[in-house]
Amino acid sequence: MQFYQHHIGDFKKDTSFLDHKARSQYLELMWLYYDQEQPLPDNVPLLAMKVQATEEEISLLLTLFFTKVEDKWHHTRINEELESVYRKSESARK
Repeated sequence: MQFYQHHIGDFKKDTSFLDHKARSQYLELMWLYYDQEQPLPDNVPLLAMKVQATEEEISLLLTLFFTKVEDKWHHTRINEELESVYRKSESARK
């Protein structure tokens, strides 16, 4: 996905307790999710490397903002946004 709706107010409200570094790492995780259009793998070392964070930092962000289902980390808001885009694309295609 090359574009997504970023709701600044919601993001700031949901991340107001994070410092700038953690907020940036969270954004990087979100961008990975949107770019791949699928949940993040349950591979903390890989995710930490990809967003230039420690494993501890990534584990905390995953716990705070994602839900683990089987071997993937899901993000409710991103899933909703992706489904909306897919529905619109399908409607336009028809």
